Order: sequence, then structure tokens, then C-alpha cells
Amino acid sequence: MPTHHRRIKPGTAQFLESYIRASRPPTRTRSYPPQPEFLSQPIASPALVSQVDIAPTILDYAGLDLGNIPGVQGRSLAPLLNGELQTHRDAVVIDFHSDDHPDLILRALRTPEWKLVSYAGRRWGELVNLVDDPDEFHNLYGLPEYTAVQNQIEGQLLNELISRADVLPPRLANA
Repeated sequence: MPTHHRRIKPGTAQFLESYIRASRPPTRTRSYPPQPEFLSQPIASPALVSQVDIAPTILDYAGLDLGNIPGVQGRSLAPLLNGELQTHRDAVVIDFHSDDHPDLILRALRTPEWKLVSYAGRRWGELVNLVDDPDEFHNLYGLPEYTAVQNQIEGQLLNELISRADVLPPRLANA
């Protein structure tokens, strides 16, 4: 399987390392007394979660109905933490930009099997099979044999980005 390399501008590597750490963050929760039984032991889960899920989780445990709160993008992690579910999301979107390198803007979609990275203003990207290549050494982006997978994941990323559009404040007119 070919490995594709591309040049990285000097000084960019540390910011790319920040992105890589952001795409695989461990998520920890801590509860203060009274502590629910399910938090008495650490929970390890391969479930995909997002930072936007933290606020809905807190609101859920506070007893607030999330269905009546417009503009909430995340989903409560309570069913996952309570052991009622083993999965939480089919995919997560990763947004990354660097103030020190304003030309380094990317959006990525990570599923349990694949990660696709699209860079703003670039005709290249990254496509990695996380099952076969968990260390992400082989970039499959643009290879003819992966065109169907790439197109499907790019469509899924576009759909996720569109569905995250801010709905607040509500429109008062169709202008």
C-alpha cells in the first residue's frame, strides 16, 4: 500500500500535533457527592463523543428537557455513561484552525473505521482506514481505488456541517 507524503511548512508540525491530539482526546467525567453509582468506577469506551455533548449531558443530569432548547448541537452522554448504550455517534466532526498559522484550517470526519481530513483552499486531503492503519501512516486520499469511500465520507462531512448550522436567533422574515 503506497504511503503519500507532503511537505509541511517549518513550524507547522507542532500545530498539526495539536490537531492530532484533538482528534483522539480521552474524555473524563467526574462527579462530586452525591456520586451516581455508574461513576464509582472508571468507564472505558470506544464510543465516539464530541465536546458539544458535554453541556447537554450536564443539562440532562440536571433534569432539564433538551428537546425544548433550540440550537443545542450535542447529545447527552447519559445513556452511554449509564451503560444503556454502547455507541453514541456514528461519526464526529473535528474543527481545527490555528491563530499562529491562519492558512491551516481543516474540517475532518472520524468514524470508527475512517478519518477524512479536508483542508481549506487545498485540493488534497487525508483519508485513513483506521481499522487497517490505526497509527495513520498511509494516506489513501485521491487514490482511484478509494474514490467511492472518499466521496461517501466527504458527503457525510458536508451533511454534518450543514446540519450544525446555527438556528439562533430565529428568523423573523424570509429575507
